[in-house]
Amino acid sequence: MGIFNNKRKTKVVTAATKQGKPTAKKTTMAVFLAMVVSIGSPMALKHEGMKLKPYYDSVGVLTWCIGETEVGYKKEFTEQECKALFTMRYGFYAKAVYSMYNDTAKEIVTPEFSAAMTDMAYNVGISAVRKSSMIREINAGNGVKACDAIKRYKYAGGKDCSKPNNRTCRGVWSRRLEMHELCLSGLAD
Repeated sequence: MGIFNNKRKTKVVTAATKQGKPTAKKTTMAVFLAMVVSIGSPMALKHEGMKLKPYYDSVGVLTWCIGETEVGYKKEFTEQECKALFTMRYGFYAKAVYSMYNDTAKEIVTPEFSAAMTDMAYNVGISAVRKSSMIREINAGNGVKACDAIKRYKYAGGKDCSKPNNRTCRGVWSRRLEMHELCLSGLAD
């Protein structure tokens, strides 16, 4: 069922991407974004989890469903409502990130790279990514530097999540490391 049961599909898309390394410039926007969502959404779901009732996350942000903080708030959700909201919102974030790439970036950005950037936008916000060194570097043609900039986002609630003794937000750091690896794996040859 869509992005929620697609482990095999993600592996197929990733393998196909590595063989041909489609970039944002070589594919239509719709196909490119579908690949980004297919690769990135299972990872976001893994890190965000699903909560049917609103809660405050580790830094005090009111959150519901699958990491949602902006749209559709109510006191309780069904699983289907959360999945529908996530599917809609993740696609929105993927398109917003795509719109940040200039022509230089579109020559080298692959679905894996863009999935890592989309995860960052879903986690820290579109505005933060738009202003980030990640986007400045990729638009300058510096893919490795853009990927390395992911690791700069290691703080949550003023705490350094990369410190081994920080149990409050250690998941943030493991997510950044996973996105960094995905980002690097997606740089076009």
